Amino acid sequence: KNLLQSLNALCAVARQESAGSPALLALIRRQLPVIAQRLSSTLERLHRPESESDEQVPALDWWQSLMRQYQGQEVEFEASGELAGLRVPRALFDSVADNLLQNALAKRGYGAGLRVLASVRCEGGVELRVCDSGHAVPAELARTLLRAPVPSSGTGLGIGLYQAARHAEAKGYRLSLAANRDGEVCFALRASEPA
Repeated sequence: KNLLQSLNALCAVARQESAGSPALLALIRRQLPVIAQRLSSTLERLHRPESESDEQVPALDWWQSLMRQYQGQEVEFEASGELAGLRVPRALFDSVADNLLQNALAKRGYGAGLRVLASVRCEGGVELRVCDSGHAVPAELARTLLRAPVPSSGTGLGIGLYQAARHAEAKGYRLSLAANRDGEVCFALRASEPA
């Protein structure tokens, strides 16, 4: 409750500060729903019983739920392979998908026409990919992006990808920056290869 009150107070200040700047006001209007959704998702996860965090669910059900959640947000969805019969850890896939999709959607504030694609591939397990057509992650940032918290670039919370990567490792998965060039920035989550 206090967190939501703080967010409302921040919104009021932001509105006052941006009154003379239409561009700043437009940016705030685009980002507030993203911030509110992330807060809501975080609070929901905190209130879930611990036993749910390891819940394995049918991959097809999880995928359909993700598509419904992002319906109307101009995210493209694509699946290859057979999802039926495969299972995924719900908490991990929910948190990583939300983090990656919210980061990609936040990039729209920096340029029109950004394409966001979420895909699952089912060859030897389930792989989740989230790609966008924005600018590449700068090389110096890409080197540490998933290995340590990084300063926020304005398109993310800075520590979110690091936390997602640690969560993935704890569950036997690996989060990686699979492609990093202008026009194609892709993150992938898949089961770690046995050592």
